[in-house]
Amino acid sequence: MGLQTPVKQTAFPIVWMPETIEEAWEMKKKTVGAVFVAGGTVIQMRREQGVSQATHLISLTNIEQLKMINDGDTLLEIGSLCVLSDCLKASAIKAEVPLLIKAIASIAAPAVRNRGTIGGNVTYRQGDAIPVMVALDADAVIYSDNGYECISVAEYVENLEPSILLAVRFRKEKPTKAKFIYEKVGRREAFTLSLLTIACVVELDGAVLKQIKLAIGGGDMIPQRLTEIENVLTGAPLTEELLTVAYSRFKKAGVICTTPFATEEYVRTVLANIVVSSLEEFMKEEVRYGKD
Repeated sequence: MGLQTPVKQTAFPIVWMPETIEEAWEMKKKTVGAVFVAGGTVIQMRREQGVSQATHLISLTNIEQLKMINDGDTLLEIGSLCVLSDCLKASAIKAEVPLLIKAIASIAAPAVRNRGTIGGNVTYRQGDAIPVMVALDADAVIYSDNGYECISVAEYVENLEPSILLAVRFRKEKPTKAKFIYEKVGRREAFTLSLLTIACVVELDGAVLKQIKLAIGGGDMIPQRLTEIENVLTGAPLTEELLTVAYSRFKKAGVICTTPFATEEYVRTVLANIVVSSLEEFMKEEVRYGKD
C-alpha cells in the first residue's frame, strides 16, 4: 500500500498502513505530525487523559517480520510487534529470559496485554519491562536514516532518537545459578505508572557476590542501571556488614524523581528495603546449603 492510500477513520487521525519497514520510515519522513503505532494502548490512555493526539498514525501491524520471535544459538530476538500476552506463552522466552516473563505478567490488565506490544512498552520509555532489559544488557534493533543498527536498550530509551524499533535482542548466557529480583511497587495493579520497578540479576560464588546487575525504573524516571551500587557489591563477600553498607548506598543511588504520590526519600527507602532484604535471603540460603 503506497503513500497515497491512507485508511481514513470516521474521525481523525488518519491511519497509514505500510507493508515494509522502509515504506513505514519514508511515510514518517514525508508526513508532518505522524507517529508510529502498534497495539495503540498508550495512545488510548493518553486520549482518555485529554492529551492532544497526532493527526496521522503509521500503523506497523502489516509488517509481519516485526511479529517474529527468533530463537538462535546465541541470541533471542523478540520482534517489536509481539503482543505481550503471546510473549507470556512463548517457550523460548520462558526458557531464556524468565525475568522478562515476570515483568510482562505485571503489566496492566489482561485486556491491555492482549493488545499491547513489547515494542510499545519500550518506546513508552516508562514500561515495566524495560528495567529487565537494561539489567540483562539487552539490545534494541532499530531502523532509521542510518539503516539497520543495534544499540543497547538503555541507550535507546535514554535518547529515543527518531527510528523504528524492530526488535529487542537478548544474548543467551551460559547456564549459571543466577538469582533474580523483580518487584513493581505502585498504588494499585492496573493501567497506571508504577512508583518503582526493580530488576536485578545476582550470581553468587559461594558466599561471594560474583556479579550483580541492577536496574530501576518507575514514575517519570528513565530506566537506569545502578552501576555505582554494582561496583560496591561485585566481588565482595555477602555479609551483614556489606548489606549495611549497601543499604546506605541505596538511599543515595541513581536519579530518582518525586511523584505526586511519593517523595524521593520514600522511593529510595523502598528500593533499599527490597534489594537488601532479597540479598539477605540469598545469603541465608547459601548458609543453609553450605551446611547440608
